[in-house]
Amino acid sequence: MFTEDAHWVYPQAGDDVVGRAAIVARVGSGIDRLDATQHLLGNHVVAVDGELARHVCYFHAQHVWRGLPDGELFLSGTRTPSSSVDAW
Repeated sequence: MFTEDAHWVYPQAGDDVVGRAAIVARVGSGIDRLDATQHLLGNHVVAVDGELARHVCYFHAQHVWRGLPDGELFLSGTRTPSSSVDAW
């Protein structure tokens, strides 16, 4: 799904990961410890300006942490901005 020069930026962790394999490895390191995870995204708004597209949506995630008594449930939610450049 990602091009080789894709960037995955996660400001809360200070991450700017480049490339398909590196993005998969970084995301995998976060979800490997989970028994289950679900992400819901809604109210998408996309604005296109030439070759640049900006996207905003609301994000709700729930996770069940592996190894905790009764499977600790962790919920998070935010508004997530993103942008991409058309490189066809």
